[in-house]
Amino acid sequence: MSRIIQFQKYSQKENAVTNNVLLMLSRLNDIKVDYYSGLIQRINESDDYSPFPIFNQQVKSNNGIMDGYVEVKASKIIIETKINSKEFINKLLKYTDMFSSDNQNNFLWHLSSQKYDKEEEKIINDELKYKKKVVFFKNLSFEDLLDNLEAIYEENKYDDI
Repeated sequence: MSRIIQFQKYSQKENAVTNNVLLMLSRLNDIKVDYYSGLIQRINESDDYSPFPIFNQQVKSNNGIMDGYVEVKASKIIIETKINSKEFINKLLKYTDMFSSDNQNNFLWHLSSQKYDKEEEKIINDELKYKKKVVFFKNLSFEDLLDNLEAIYEENKYDDI
């Protein structure tokens, strides 16, 4: 696995774009984990994304009450980037093999200037239902990504960091 770096070595435009998106997400996380978490939650339309540990005490279970409990929810986001086109649906669905069934939050993002139409989205989501893993598909344009980033900024513009 290669590290996300500011000075890219990619010749294909879509790899450079993906690097920039990952660099942005990484820097957002470096600035404040809540910003990164908020952006991911907005994009995935889910409050269940938490990149940091959850600490609880006196947690009830079927076998009694646990004194202490620390959980880090597993998650994986796979991003397929195309600049001016859509990825072939079958190829996109093959990437779900990278998700392990024990991950609690599996997200597959298609990021492009071209979005799948409603019928194509339905095909993708129907195919994902047949997998043995729960995977949530997000059909994102670059504009969607920037709109969500701008919303995080607007929600937090008076933060003192």
